[in-house]
Amino acid sequence: MAIYKLEEIIQVISGNSKLTKKYVDANNGEFGVVSSSSFNNGIFGYINTFMYEKGITISKDGSIGNVFWQDKPFSINTGAFLVKPKDLSIINEKYLFFLLKTKEKRLKQIGDGSVIKHIYAKDINNLEAIIPDLKTQNSIIDIIEPIEQLKNTINKIKLILKKHLILIYKLNQSSKEPIKNQIIIKNKKYKNEKFYCPTSLVSELSLNKENLILLDQTKKPSRADLTIEDNSFIFSKIIGENKLMIFSKAPNIVFSTGFFNIKSKNETNDHLLSFLLSNDFIYQKNQLQTGTLMQSLNKENLNKIFIKKDILYSNNLFSQLSNLINLEKNINSILKKILKIFI
Repeated sequence: MAIYKLEEIIQVISGNSKLTKKYVDANNGEFGVVSSSSFNNGIFGYINTFMYEKGITISKDGSIGNVFWQDKPFSINTGAFLVKPKDLSIINEKYLFFLLKTKEKRLKQIGDGSVIKHIYAKDINNLEAIIPDLKTQNSIIDIIEPIEQLKNTINKIKLILKKHLILIYKLNQSSKEPIKNQIIIKNKKYKNEKFYCPTSLVSELSLNKENLILLDQTKKPSRADLTIEDNSFIFSKIIGENKLMIFSKAPNIVFSTGFFNIKSKNETNDHLLSFLLSNDFIYQKNQLQTGTLMQSLNKENLNKIFIKKDILYSNNLFSQLSNLINLEKNINSILKKILKIFI
């Protein structure tokens, strides 16, 4: 067991500047491009070539310090770093990944920049760690990897359910009606919740709870003013990524007013969820956007959206996805504790 400065045992490699959104759109394929996203393993698009077979990536701009293990061929753009061991006789690559996971909070704290945060290769290289011998590293990996695999299985099931819901809506042949016939828009104000969730922490059916902001009531952000209800949905008003989350039971979190909170009038959520995941919803949202610098959907235009009539009248898939999301949260909590004990 020895103490190392990470620059002694790792390489930090910058991403490819040509892998812009325009390039990704023009070269669509099956291989992920990792950027600064905190969701979907940092992948923001797919192209027809790849740079690396597998490896560790760390987001470096905006949503900084997110450490991911890429187990499929991938590339990185300038929003992320690739981190590799210099000498596999000193540190196992998977152990390095788990080690860096324990440094995420520190990396987020040392980010530089007033508007958009950045971390640099030196920030990673200057970290220190106690590295045990390879036998001990492998024993720790044997404990942690099954939990990681369980997380991956949950994500695969979530993806299957999402695809199933999207297909159900696509095959629905019923006529359309104004969405206001099927939903209630809720607007409950802050109620002394413990945590705040800005829009940046939500992706499609995923909420980054590790980075929730602990509220100081004397310095509460003005946008922290949306208390959600049980059995409801939130989605971002901003055009772009489909930031959508479901809740069977409201958490002790106040959300940004950059979200809408809606409920199904008949309390059966599968149909509404299938629509909110569909390309039809995303297309209509984009068409009804307002604003010049930051395009978004306002309440008036939300009511102009049309949705197919409900043919499901069920809550089964909504409930299953809610349970999976809660299970994922609990597994992440267990994994965090195990990492703290062993690394």
